[in-house]
Amino acid sequence: GDNDKLLSTNDLARWARKQGHEGIIFHNVIDHGPSSMFRSEEAAQPHSVYVAFDPHQIKSAIANRGTYDIKNPNITKAQGGIV
Repeated sequence: GDNDKLLSTNDLARWARKQGHEGIIFHNVIDHGPSSMFRSEEAAQPHSVYVAFDPHQIKSAIANRGTYDIKNPNITKAQGGIV
């Protein structure tokens, strides 16, 4: 039946977006990428995957001063210029 179908993380992310969610978090995912192209020992370990549907929800952690300006959509700004 339909309950036997497996959904990909892409399918679930599309569903969450259509439902009006801002993002989705997958826990304990093992993802080798398309056609297992990224298969590795590290990729074989369960990880959490965070998906934000709007890039303005993401903030750079590199050289970050801890400031956040909702009016500035540039996520690459860091102290001293662009990273």
